[in-house]
Amino acid sequence: ETDKKRILEMMFDLNLKNVALVEQEMILDQASGSATIETYAPAFIFLKATTTGRSLLVLTDNYYPGWKVKVNGQNQQIYRVDYSFRGVILPKGSSVIEFYYQPWSFDVGVYMFLSGVLAIITLVTLKKMYFK
Repeated sequence: ETDKKRILEMMFDLNLKNVALVEQEMILDQASGSATIETYAPAFIFLKATTTGRSLLVLTDNYYPGWKVKVNGQNQQIYRVDYSFRGVILPKGSSVIEFYYQPWSFDVGVYMFLSGVLAIITLVTLKKMYFK
């Protein structure tokens, strides 16, 4: 269901233990499976899962921009599930899932820091070369 208002309305009519509402259309198998959280930290979550077919893993943590996910070492899309949670599509079989928080502001901060360090090194080098 792509209409956000309709998703909110449907949440009160469905058993969300067995049904997941997503904003994008996806093709999944009628599958079952299990998942185990191996590591749970504020900015990193490591899980192992086994499924009988292509399925959606729902992590009942809040969906928030900046979270990224890898499944079996490959970057995957995070889906907003049940209006508030995070989900990722898993292939059939065993999977290793890594959710990690890395907002774009972190990348900008790293680049600004490295640019500042480079500027200081350049200024010190120029000072030594021209002002002996």
